[in-house]
Amino acid sequence: MIYSEEELKFRLRLSLQFISQFKHFGKHYIIEYFTDNHWEKLPQTWQETLQDEDLSSLANCLLIPGAPVYGLTQVWPLSLLAFRKLSHFLSIKRELSSGRILNENHRKSEKTKNKLVDYVHWKHMKPKKRHEISSLSEVIAKISSQSKAASIIDVGSGQGHLSRILTLNYKLSVKSIEREERLVKCARKFDDEVLQKIVDFERKESDSWQPQMPTHLQMSLSPDVESETFLEDLRSAAGGNSADNRHFLLTGLHACGDLSATMVRLFKESSSIKSLISVSCCYMKLTTDCINNDACDVTRSSQIYYPMSDYVKSLENHELCYEFRKLACHSNEDYLRKVEEDPSSLKGQCYRAMLEVLIRRSHPELIRTGVKTIKNCHRLSFLEYSKKAFKKLGLSCPDEATIESNEMTEMLQMWPNVVKLFMISLVLAPVVESIILLDRVLYLKENGEIFMNLLIKFCCKMQFSQLSSGYESELLSIFEPLLSPRCFAVVASKNEVE
Repeated sequence: MIYSEEELKFRLRLSLQFISQFKHFGKHYIIEYFTDNHWEKLPQTWQETLQDEDLSSLANCLLIPGAPVYGLTQVWPLSLLAFRKLSHFLSIKRELSSGRILNENHRKSEKTKNKLVDYVHWKHMKPKKRHEISSLSEVIAKISSQSKAASIIDVGSGQGHLSRILTLNYKLSVKSIEREERLVKCARKFDDEVLQKIVDFERKESDSWQPQMPTHLQMSLSPDVESETFLEDLRSAAGGNSADNRHFLLTGLHACGDLSATMVRLFKESSSIKSLISVSCCYMKLTTDCINNDACDVTRSSQIYYPMSDYVKSLENHELCYEFRKLACHSNEDYLRKVEEDPSSLKGQCYRAMLEVLIRRSHPELIRTGVKTIKNCHRLSFLEYSKKAFKKLGLSCPDEATIESNEMTEMLQMWPNVVKLFMISLVLAPVVESIILLDRVLYLKENGEIFMNLLIKFCCKMQFSQLSSGYESELLSIFEPLLSPRCFAVVASKNEVE
């Protein structure tokens, strides 16, 4: 979907107005369902409607944009229908279309070498990471070719999986930067493993293949860093003699919090960074101008990374509190899957809300105390769950009579309503994510740097060759959202598409 600058402003303005009307849904914690009586804060007509609805039908209706309304027991109030409809309209579409954006002949490795690459690729990765790297690496390869990038900078590269595939499968020059020394050492170890496999491959195939491997650098990308300082630090860490330092493509797979937004800023500021492909995550860790909110995280940067655009900064209601940004990191698709496969698996949300009641009664000073995950807690009785939870907290557990009292039994019977209330909050999650991403798109448009589509879908009917120059943006998903919920990529280039 392509938006003009005015359309972006309209959607952002409307989205923020919508969010401000329902901010109480996003700001409450589900663990305080009983302590703060959240169900009673719903409009009376909503309570009556939601009370009798089947969980599966309700989840499909609320969480899937465009899904047909079926299996519902009664006519919904107009306010609830409008809430559902408008939230779906304001959310960037997440589903994948059929087709491939890249032709198979774009793959650069011969069939025999692909077998080796596939072995190396899959060995240390789970299905989610495989899917993400397979999709993202093809997008990077194509954009790199179009923008004539001499080198790729992989930010937050971890164990180097993306960088390794870019060098092996697409023969690209890659500098991967990672803050943690442990991960850099691991990346280099995996590189050595690849090289040994290549030696074994050559012996069997009587072939000679000497691939270029990534340059793994231990360095951090500060959210306050100036673009030229960053590039100078990069050159220094890489040895200072690279011939490809004049033309970079900056990328990062699920760069956390401020890191993804910093990449957007550096792309805008530096003439040496010609292209950007950034996939974000952990929106709750963004440095914002959020005020008067106890849950806001401590500012880590002098830069403000939400909002970024001048237009959103000018709107009075632009604030997105910590709770909203954390909500945007949830996966509606995964929650729907759990509801459809085994609704009782979500009973743990009710357990945690009941536990909050017990904790506050015995320790009033403990508010929303973190409890380490208790696996498969829905298969435990609440008594068993409580004993494990209090043990993890290092607190004395209430007696069994208290835990199994009539009051607690009545609370447990309300677990479907706890799930339903959380679904109402989840309806807002993709709207919040859309606001954050659209703000970044508008920031780039305001600065006049974009000469190709900003958000590009990996699996869709159009081809990269069809993209035209001009100030256009397309907001679509590059990953399968059930596998990878943070499925959007900001893709931009300062070069016209040939």
